[in-house]
Amino acid sequence: MNRPYARAANGKAFTIMVDPDPTVIKHLLIELRDVNKDTRRSAVMKLGMQGGDTAIRALIDVVQNPYEDLIVRGRAAQMLGVIGDVRAVDPLIRALNTPGHMAQLSAAEALGKLGSARAIAPLLEVANDPGRDKVRHAAYSALKKLGWQSDVGSPATPTSADEADPSPERVTEEF
Repeated sequence: MNRPYARAANGKAFTIMVDPDPTVIKHLLIELRDVNKDTRRSAVMKLGMQGGDTAIRALIDVVQNPYEDLIVRGRAAQMLGVIGDVRAVDPLIRALNTPGHMAQLSAAEALGKLGSARAIAPLLEVANDPGRDKVRHAAYSALKKLGWQSDVGSPATPTSADEADPSPERVTEEF
């Protein structure tokens, strides 16, 4: 599903192409193989803005590539969330357990945007892991976007302070 626009991390709107230009996609796929990681980082963002089947498959490949730069992988996960195609759900779930927090954080945020209930259990696992402080808040926020709620009146019911730093005692698997 292509969205006509999305918001960049800085809050500015940018357009996602409804009909991606095959020539541009081909050029970006070449840039994706460049030795310079900054070129690949840029190519990933541009592919996400182009959208389309080829871009989605390329971004999924980047997210799953264990040898890719961690920031490139994180940006690929971010752009998969922006594009909003459900084919990205399983690769993003796997990305929750990859090295480096950037890909994990972006994968959690993207899963919240994609809206698949399959992501709830893996996100709960991340939200309950005290060793993953940098990713826990993103997982908790994604769970909220997916409609997950703790039992009302239980210790798992979040307050505004809990949302800023959810602790394992506050996030449960009961939903």
